[in-house]
This record gives sequence, structure tokens and C-alpha cells, in this order.
Amino acid sequence: ESFADRLDRPVRGLRIGWLADWGGAYAMEPGILETCEDALRVLEEQGAIVERVE
Repeated sequence: ESFADRLDRPVRGLRIGWLADWGGAYAMEPGILETCEDALRVLEEQGAIVERVE
């Protein structure tokens, strides 16, 4: 099964662990962190459970 085979499945109930930049430990280009957070909000709106790891 390829990654693409799963793209049409619903995300409701899917649990996603999110480290973000782990308190500044991981350097990111400007705007990347915000873009990821925006995408995670969309997934939450679709029913995914996003757990922020601290």
C-alpha cells in the first residue's frame, strides 16, 4: 500500500503528535511553524485529535 492510497480516508479520530519547534530546540525557516499550525487546525476541524507534545 502506498502513501497516496490513504489520502482519501477520513481523519476523524486520527491521533497526531505535534512537537512544533519543541520550545525553540528545532530551528525552522520563517513561516514554517505557522503553516504547520494552520494545517493542524484544519485537521482538527475535520475530526483529528492533535496532541501537542511539550
